Amino acid sequence: MRLKNKINKKITGAAMIETLYVFPIVLVALFAIIQLGLIFQSKSNLEYAALMAARIGASQSLNEASFQAMKEEVRHRMEASDALKTGKSITDADEINKVSLKVLRPNDDVFSSWSDGACPGADCLIPNDNLLYRDPNELRGSSGQELSIQDANLLQLQVSYEIRTGVPLMAEILNGLADLTGQPNVSVTAVTVVRMQSPATATDATKCYIAGLEDATC
Repeated sequence: MRLKNKINKKITGAAMIETLYVFPIVLVALFAIIQLGLIFQSKSNLEYAALMAARIGASQSLNEASFQAMKEEVRHRMEASDALKTGKSITDADEINKVSLKVLRPNDDVFSSWSDGACPGADCLIPNDNLLYRDPNELRGSSGQELSIQDANLLQLQVSYEIRTGVPLMAEILNGLADLTGQPNVSVTAVTVVRMQSPATATDATKCYIAGLEDATC
């Protein structure tokens, strides 16, 4: 009987030790699954937010005010995944800075090819009038990158958003990775395409958002 009790105690002790080893791994795996689910939800919300932001940019000629409006639109749409804290507003610097915008098209080459003015500048714009009647066979651009005026009026917008899910343990792990890489904790990205509804412009105030026009001051 004593021998049986000793065996039972050894088995119980071994099971407890195994649990102590396995439980943290299972817990981290569970939190990681929750984290991935929240990231996937944020990605889905961002795709819609990017589309709404692009529609604003397309109707406002990509001017300086439109980029601010696009950022505010994205932050507003992302409230479904990243609720504002009490007393916070979507226009607060720390909230609006979660949003990054990049115009992939029209880029520097498209502006240089289709604009009558020097780029960047007040006269750097791509014509948007009478697109149905303009010759679609007239192509401009560098070799392999030629576009018609119709294609030059397509806005391809890339939107990135830095999210903080608040999942236990994940924040600490991601903070450590962010310190090592210098990158945000978690950043999701969406790309959308819409047709310009007004002449696309590229000025000194907006060049930091347009691919190919960036410089060291951006």
